Parts: sequence; C-alpha cells; structure tokens
Amino acid sequence: MFAKHEIVDVLSKRFNQPRLCSLHKEPFIMFNAEDKSLVCISCFREIGLSKRTHCLDIETAYSTVQKALYKSIDYTNTTQDSLSTLLGQLDILIKETKDSSQKRIDEIAQTYKSITKAVELCNERLIEDCTAHTTSCLNGLHEKQKKLGHLLPLLQTTLKAAELFTSVSDRFDLVELVPT
Repeated sequence: MFAKHEIVDVLSKRFNQPRLCSLHKEPFIMFNAEDKSLVCISCFREIGLSKRTHCLDIETAYSTVQKALYKSIDYTNTTQDSLSTLLGQLDILIKETKDSSQKRIDEIAQTYKSITKAVELCNERLIEDCTAHTTSCLNGLHEKQKKLGHLLPLLQTTLKAAELFTSVSDRFDLVELVPT
C-alpha cells in the first residue's frame, strides 16, 4: 500500500528552502512583531517608519520566540512535575482515606457488637431479676393464700356459732354481749 510513497524529511526540507513573499517573490528577512507577519526587504521599504521599529531580523525574532518557547516548555515541565507530585499525594490521600474509612467502619461494627452483647446481657439479667421477683412474689402470695385458707374453716365455724347463738338468745342477752 505504501510502496509508491516517498518518505520526506519535513524538517530538513522546511529549513533548507527559504520562504518567499507572495507579493514580491523575495525571501523573508524580517518579522513584524506588531502585525505578527513576515516581511521581505521590499515590504520593509514600503512600510512607514513608525512600523519599522516593530520589525526584527528573522534570526533575532527566531531566537526571541525560541527563548519564549523554551521558557513555556520549562514552565509546562515544572507544572507537569508539580501535577505529578500532586497526583501522587492525592493517591496517597485517597488510600489513607479508604484505609481510615475501613478502620472506622470496623470500629463501628465492633462497637455495635459490644453494645449488642451488653444489651443482651442486660436483657438476660433483667429477665432473670423479673423472673426471680415474680417467683418471690408468687411464693409470698401462695403462702398468704395457704394461711388464709387455714383461717377459712375457723371463720366458717365462728359464723355458724354466731348464727346459732343469735337464733337461740333473746334480745336482752344480745344487747349485753355487744359493746357499745
């Protein structure tokens, strides 16, 4: 496919051939810094004196532009180095943040487990205390129930005796027995 193509060294071709002014067909020898345009000797003669002060010979203009370009390249390299350093620091910060976050998550999970265990133990103790108190209260109530159960026949006998006494005594006997 590329067998018929000729490889051309663009840099050597460009530097070896002078560029010509399209108006005068003469090589460019100056650069107008105000207009940012190349100027041949004829164009230089045709422009006014005030514009000539802005013209530099090609080598001086090239040197000035080259210095500015190198300065920009140095600045770009410095900026790139700074950005690389910053990106490295950001990577470290991201890793530390992830690690710290995971550590906090693990601590929260451990705290939750501890709290849950403490709540379960407290719950068990409260249930045990409540059960013990209920059992104690029920035992006391059963004991009272037994005592009251023993009094019931005595009370029934006393009521029967009072009923019998009331039925056989007259009113004078009753009045004398009851204190006023």
